[in-house]
Amino acid sequence: MPNIVLLVGASGSGKTSLRGDLLAGLREDLPTMPLTSAVIARDDILEDWAAQSDKSYTVTFLTRADEAEVEMFRQLQMAVEKDKDIIIDQTNMSRELRAERMSYIPDHYRKICVTLEVPLLELLDRIETRRVATGKSIPDFVPVNHLGMY
Repeated sequence: MPNIVLLVGASGSGKTSLRGDLLAGLREDLPTMPLTSAVIARDDILEDWAAQSDKSYTVTFLTRADEAEVEMFRQLQMAVEKDKDIIIDQTNMSRELRAERMSYIPDHYRKICVTLEVPLLELLDRIETRRVATGKSIPDFVPVNHLGMY
């Protein structure tokens, strides 16, 4: 039975770090996801496109976010067709969005939702640390909005 792990959390909550832990088998409380798992993340798509076009993540997000969402669903459909284990790494904060994501997943999948709850000030600190390290800039209102959607 394949697994799908839906990571839920505001920007800076640690979703991408947890995804790495799952793939490395570092979490005893969650299933180890094979390295062949499909990792579906809009941020990964946008970061790849930004690197290919020599534009910043922010510019790419502002101009191609909708296109990245379409690509994300294409990747999800391909993974389901191949019966792969799947990790979805995106904010997924609203109940409606989570339900929409899961509606594409066949019943034979084991469905796991992991919520990462982090206080706002810590989120803002993590986002600033990431901005300094990588140049990826997320405005302060984004995590505030994310927390308001949950």
